[in-house]
Amino acid sequence: MIGLLACGCFLVFAVSSMKEDVTTHADESGSGTGGFAFFGESTLPISDDLGGVRLRVRDGDDASCLNLNRAQSPRLLGVDPGVLSARHAFFSDKDVWQLLNQDLPAGAVPALAGDADTMIWGLEKKIGDRLTVRDENGREFEVELVGSLPMRLSVFQGTLLISEKAFTERFPSEEGWRMFLLDERVENRRYERAGLNVVSSVERLLEFYAVESTYLAMFLVLGALGLAVGSMGMGVVVLRNVQDRRAEIALLRAVGYRGDTLWKLLFIEHGLLLAAGLGVGVIASAVAMVPSLIISQSQLSAGLLSGLFLTVAGCGAVCMLAAIFISLRRLRILPGASE
Repeated sequence: MIGLLACGCFLVFAVSSMKEDVTTHADESGSGTGGFAFFGESTLPISDDLGGVRLRVRDGDDASCLNLNRAQSPRLLGVDPGVLSARHAFFSDKDVWQLLNQDLPAGAVPALAGDADTMIWGLEKKIGDRLTVRDENGREFEVELVGSLPMRLSVFQGTLLISEKAFTERFPSEEGWRMFLLDERVENRRYERAGLNVVSSVERLLEFYAVESTYLAMFLVLGALGLAVGSMGMGVVVLRNVQDRRAEIALLRAVGYRGDTLWKLLFIEHGLLLAAGLGVGVIASAVAMVPSLIISQSQLSAGLLSGLFLTVAGCGAVCMLAAIFISLRRLRILPGASE
């Protein structure tokens, strides 16, 4: 019973610590939105200046969490490092955009992964690794990962970012821009005919986060199932213990123990089992939370965790009291009853 309660408690608390609110600080330049309110993408190139930041696009494999396959030739985006650097977009401390302006050996093109998850999971690469890409004439050239955007999730997930200069040198026929970071929503029929789809930057982040959120919800269900089984196990233990100790309980009544005293004894005895199960689960989950707090820089809500703990402990206590009540009622022992 202690093991079941501990496993269920561990899953519930550990998984809860991994959940993130991607909308928090989404309006800041150092967030996954870069401080841009809207994200636009078109099917055809657009030459007009819509404001904000324009990006050139070379189609390729999707390396985001929405693609279960490993990307071999990821989508390339041509950006102007100077514009994004001037706006302090997508970084807080170190200006990662300056990495795209460096010269690399053997003519390799420096590239940034769209976010940390793209590099680790989508590409399964690290800084310094190279990918072979073909230009529009079929000639191969190498792209070296010089870093990634510092956040774990951004609107560029699943893509590689290279300088616009390097992009136009290798894909000169890719005229115009097909991706836009906008401060204001664009309403124009011409852009609609070109297939410009404008969504909220936060909405795009939530679209990427939906996959991870679904997996976390599945583990939360498993944790809740473990707690439910543990609570039912506690009820079975109480019923069995009282049944096996009828003679002991009868002796206590014979020497003058009141009904409420017997209630307290049984509650303390089985309450220690409940406390042991919850204690082991909470301590183990606290250790598991460390990577989320330090590495992923997640922010936990103390109120949420406190409320969750009180709910779990309360449910366990209610199940235990119900089992004690049923057991003693069969023996016709009620609170306050004497010999």
